[in-house]
Amino acid sequence: MNGKQITMDELKVMAIAARGKVGHVYYHWSASQYFEAVENKEEIEEDYHILFDDLGNMYIDCEDLAEVKAHTYMRNTGAVGMAFIGCLGASGIDNMGEFPVTDAAIESMAMASAVLATNLGIPIAIQHFMTHAEAGDDLDGIYPPYEANGYPNGKYGPDNSCERWDFLVLKEGGDRWSGGKILRGKAIYYQIAGM
Repeated sequence: MNGKQITMDELKVMAIAARGKVGHVYYHWSASQYFEAVENKEEIEEDYHILFDDLGNMYIDCEDLAEVKAHTYMRNTGAVGMAFIGCLGASGIDNMGEFPVTDAAIESMAMASAVLATNLGIPIAIQHFMTHAEAGDDLDGIYPPYEANGYPNGKYGPDNSCERWDFLVLKEGGDRWSGGKILRGKAIYYQIAGM
């Protein structure tokens, strides 16, 4: 594994260094086994800046959060891709797969979001912190060029082609579109608490 485990304090230092170069954060899952069971971790690491395992441990595989990685269609420049390593076989809001999102990972992602928001100088709002599902359906309305990609209305999220629905929900049976709202809400809580 090229990535290394980091602390929130180390993430803070990286965020300060990337301030003014990064304005968006996108939440993903890898559609794989839990991190420790993944044989070729490098394949996952190369697409995301920050990774979270089922225990809530945080890993990074870059020196600079402004490095462009291939995590979100047309939204990679000036953006951090965060991914939970799991959800293999997830097929809908009532089936999050054999390796579902854990509470520890959710809390760690929310804490990391608070650290990023504070130190990058961006608000915790859908315009800056989005799930892949929200980005796929262009819920912030900033990517009209999506229309050229061949998907219905150019959108590839859960209300359209459903190619990408990462964090539409956090847990099986959750309300549609609750994933991003919950992650942002928790991040705001941790930011107020001083993360």
